[in-house]
Amino acid sequence: MFPVIIDMVDNVQNMCTQSSQRDLAVITTEAVYIYDNKESLKSGACKSVSITSMFKGFADLPDVTQWDAVLTVQKSYIDVIAGSKIFRWSISSANLFPMIGFPKFRYQYLKDIKGSNPLVLPTSPTWAVQRETLGSKDFYAFENAGNILCFYSNQSPHEIRFHISETTHTNQNGKPINPWISLPRNTVALTAAENDGIDFVGITDTYYVVYYNIEYPYDLRVVPTMDLEPLVF
Repeated sequence: MFPVIIDMVDNVQNMCTQSSQRDLAVITTEAVYIYDNKESLKSGACKSVSITSMFKGFADLPDVTQWDAVLTVQKSYIDVIAGSKIFRWSISSANLFPMIGFPKFRYQYLKDIKGSNPLVLPTSPTWAVQRETLGSKDFYAFENAGNILCFYSNQSPHEIRFHISETTHTNQNGKPINPWISLPRNTVALTAAENDGIDFVGITDTYYVVYYNIEYPYDLRVVPTMDLEPLVF
């Protein structure tokens, strides 16, 4: 029986080999599975490690079964959204180090992203991801109940909630802010694969890897391309 997937992160360093700079980590309720690259998600993990050996340093970190979502931020940090708090680790060679100033409450965390007080906090997000384009740092949290995307950004519109199929919302440059219209609704994990403006990888609740490419990141009239392959632990 397959484990329950919590989420996945990218840019974990040197965990498969001493030269694997862009490892991926699939976080489950049983263990963290480490992959050398996005292609190896369909051939098998290089190893697995325990949750507590990888995510350590916070005495009040809830059990992994209580985590909502996990994301890589600016290729330098891993954030765990758990209950009312967000925990952060810095990424270093083969290790994660807890960051001073964390955990933060969700309210303060989102205020730091958008630069002003958030109006609504995401509840029980299924996945969360950061995307950077044209100087914007955009945070998306997907609420499976209602198929709602919660969007927060350092640029206009700063904060908005909309259905995942909605395509009319734009940023201050007039560019659409929803690149996820083709993402399978049963996606339970999502992270950047290489370029966090265009290239992403996810996992569905039926254990398929979603290779998701936003070929034209500023012209979302061109539908993102997607391939599905079975996940191999």
